[in-house]
Amino acid sequence: VGQIAVDAFGVTITQNGDVQIAPAGIVSDSGAGEITLNVGGGSILSGTGVLEGSSASLVVDNNVDVLTTVDTLSVAAAGDIAVVETSALALGDGGIASEAGDVSLTLTAGGLDSALQTISGNEVAVELVGAGNIDITTTATDISATAADGTITIENNGTFTVADDGITADDGTPGGDETSGYNDITLTATGGNILAGSGRVTGDILTVEANGSIDLVTMVTDISATNVIGDISVQQDDHVLL
Repeated sequence: VGQIAVDAFGVTITQNGDVQIAPAGIVSDSGAGEITLNVGGGSILSGTGVLEGSSASLVVDNNVDVLTTVDTLSVAAAGDIAVVETSALALGDGGIASEAGDVSLTLTAGGLDSALQTISGNEVAVELVGAGNIDITTTATDISATAADGTITIENNGTFTVADDGITADDGTPGGDETSGYNDITLTATGGNILAGSGRVTGDILTVEANGSIDLVTMVTDISATNVIGDISVQQDDHVLL
């Protein structure tokens, strides 16, 4: 497996076959420039090097597993996409799209904004470790999202199921499920249903809108749910005000 490390004013790389970001990373204009990385016939494999710039655009034939420090990011891949970002992130043109795999986004600080772009994949999983909000548009069959200290807004194109890890908007105060405070969650399914699966929606005020049926397991303080057609079923694990 080849490794790449670059420090330059603006970086564009075309790679044939698998590649790993070397420990020195890829740095564009001391972290202020653009990075474009095209990988044909291979994957970006997990490594210790970081992509550092104002923006990064990745087009990869197979899988992506990468560390980033950028303001905006776009990724197109045929397989799974896994990104760990060190700061607040907005999606660049084209969004983040996996043709046939899952998408996992972890931000160690800051919030995630899809910025009128879409995150597409079979399962989309988002985790914010620090304070920040999740505000995303998705096209996925399964979704999980965790905000350690922020609100969550998700609009999905079509039916989606709350995945095993659930959707949780914490407010950053210490404590477990029964004692800590929570933030608000808004879930929308345009042209489809919102289904519970094995995951729970945990937050303060939950607002749900769908074109089709709504079937959820929740632990919230207040809930409103509206749909165009189909049933609405909510199983609440704690007290709720309707």
